[in-house]
Amino acid sequence: MCNTGISLIPRVHDNVHRFALAGLHKGLALMTDRETGSYWDHVTGECVHGPLRGYQLEGATPLEYPLAAQLARVEPEARVALSRHGPLRRGITRFLQRSMSPGTKGMVPPHFISTMAGEDTRLPRLELGLGVSIGERARFYPLSVLRRVSEPRLDELAGRRLLIYVDPQTGAPSAVFTDARAAEYRGRELWIESPSGASVIEDGRLRIAGSHRTTARAPSRPQQQFTRWYGFAFLFPECEIAGAVSGRHE
Repeated sequence: MCNTGISLIPRVHDNVHRFALAGLHKGLALMTDRETGSYWDHVTGECVHGPLRGYQLEGATPLEYPLAAQLARVEPEARVALSRHGPLRRGITRFLQRSMSPGTKGMVPPHFISTMAGEDTRLPRLELGLGVSIGERARFYPLSVLRRVSEPRLDELAGRRLLIYVDPQTGAPSAVFTDARAAEYRGRELWIESPSGASVIEDGRLRIAGSHRTTARAPSRPQQQFTRWYGFAFLFPECEIAGAVSGRHE
């Protein structure tokens, strides 16, 4: 229901721990580690109950959502993991994916709802969007708002300038730190104009305009999640909600 936006390092006090799904809290999954039986928030990496309560797993870079073809262009040696679930489990998974996919009203199973006391109702429960957090500041960008204009969005959060865009190939929203003055889509590329010159984001990688693709690198990104509203709102109570803006840039 809530897509984790941060890759967590499963290491506690320099020892690798093994984690598994243990239950639900506020409609979000809880993990447990086999070594101590502690319970962990699967998004933030914080231990919320048990012997390790208060411990914080380290987080690596925010996760991305590339297509296999995009990944192959930037990481030719990358491996692809294929599920080997049986027909029944595959059928259930497809049903849930379709019911939760963009453009659908979606559904929340009753056993999720029973854990969701104190839900934030400022937006519909299953509103899809990009949740961005910097320190104690957090903002939710509804996907419907981002798609309402034909250009990327320049914004500011916690004193940092952000470029919020919807990947023209995957349709997934993303946020990067920037000093851009303007940005626009050109086919599958995102062109950025900044005081230092023009640059391009393609296949999730940033390069100087006119340079070869091999010089591209991962842009600097804030912590972010492509998720449903209820999950982000539970993690960041009273977070800000981005409203509609014009396609113009300052």
